Amino acid sequence: MENQDNTPISEPPSYLVPFARSVLSVLSIWPALELSFEHSSRRSEKDELISELASELVGAFLDGEPTKLPLNEELEDFLLAWCFGTLDVRIEDDSEVSVVKELLGVWKEWDQWTGTVQEAYEAEGTLIYRIEKQAERKRISGARVQATVVDEGAVESGESDDDDDDQMDVEPAQNQPARSRPKSPVVDEDGFTLVTKHSHPR
Repeated sequence: MENQDNTPISEPPSYLVPFARSVLSVLSIWPALELSFEHSSRRSEKDELISELASELVGAFLDGEPTKLPLNEELEDFLLAWCFGTLDVRIEDDSEVSVVKELLGVWKEWDQWTGTVQEAYEAEGTLIYRIEKQAERKRISGARVQATVVDEGAVESGESDDDDDDQMDVEPAQNQPARSRPKSPVVDEDGFTLVTKHSHPR
């Protein structure tokens, strides 16, 4: 197939649909994204917005086909900009780096996969399998994330609530000598991470 200037139009890859599913799974187990929605005024639109984000990510991979994949830095910057522009939340735990690696990893695995789609989901040891299992466990358990949220523009009260039901620590961004930001992100299997909620001072 060719377009009007006689340049060939590449057909979408046969694994486009399962790759899109993998993208949704990667986003569903990203603790910082889930926490961003919890602290956004648009949390009621979560499903729709995540679908839109996944579509844009899939489009970025298709735009790069077949010559090259999008650069890690481009995808990382896009994710951060999307979270800030759409949810008014700034992510500062560097977790987008791992998310992009997973996106690139599942794309490459689907590109090289020669079996059926179902076999890919059942192939232990692959990234596709691990991502799907994590997403499935999260759907079944309904697990919530634990994180530290830094609220920019908030006024420091000097008080803390250790009995927060969500087990999250909300801190102002300024005047915090007692609590220094960790040098490296802390993201464990339970989803402990760090994001920054952007708010405007009143």
